[in-house]
Amino acid sequence: MALPSSVETERNRYLMELVRNASEPIINWPAPNKDDVVLIGKIVMLYSYIDFNLRRMIEVLDHAKALPPAWLGKTAKMHLSDVETILETTPDISPNNALALSRIKEFRKLRNLLAHFAVKRFPTEDALVFVTKSAADYKRVLGAEPDPGVVMTAVADLSQIRDVCRMIEEIQHWLSAATNDLETHFSNPRPAPPDRPAREPNKERHGCGTSRSSRQAARSGGGATSGGR
Repeated sequence: MALPSSVETERNRYLMELVRNASEPIINWPAPNKDDVVLIGKIVMLYSYIDFNLRRMIEVLDHAKALPPAWLGKTAKMHLSDVETILETTPDISPNNALALSRIKEFRKLRNLLAHFAVKRFPTEDALVFVTKSAADYKRVLGAEPDPGVVMTAVADLSQIRDVCRMIEEIQHWLSAATNDLETHFSNPRPAPPDRPAREPNKERHGCGTSRSSRQAARSGGGATSGGR
């Protein structure tokens, strides 16, 4: 499971110090409030739509034989990470559409953090702390096996999560519209003039999003991660 990379900032170091020096166990900190829960649920839900539309898009291109020959007939059983990579590197894809697809892959790491880690709220900060006992995630992120009683933690300001949520929502709207356009393009090819033979739809300029493009998203920082008791 892909997780956000640790980003060392003054703010993240401050939040991690609060975690390390806490007088009570993190698990006893306040639960996320109603707005936090809605925010977390919205991001998870948006990715359900995104994953659905990614599957739709790759299916259309596969059926239309608009993918490189090595992938034809194989996309139905592919892992979503492979689907994202194939779509992002499709020949002639526009730079903005490639950027949107790369953002889907990057922001999925935050979605995984929100969906799979226990979440608590800082008592005195507008921020969240995430906790897991997964040894596999601990080793993948921190490069070592955890000792007994050690957990992996991550922190993030809620303002960052809200900003990313808005960008994910914009990308989801683009992806849904682009997939609909792609289905229409390949399901209803433009008829040929009477004096010319019909031709197959142009397979070289589908652009993975026809004429629509996603607005460039600003880079966001992820929370720092660490191991601790």
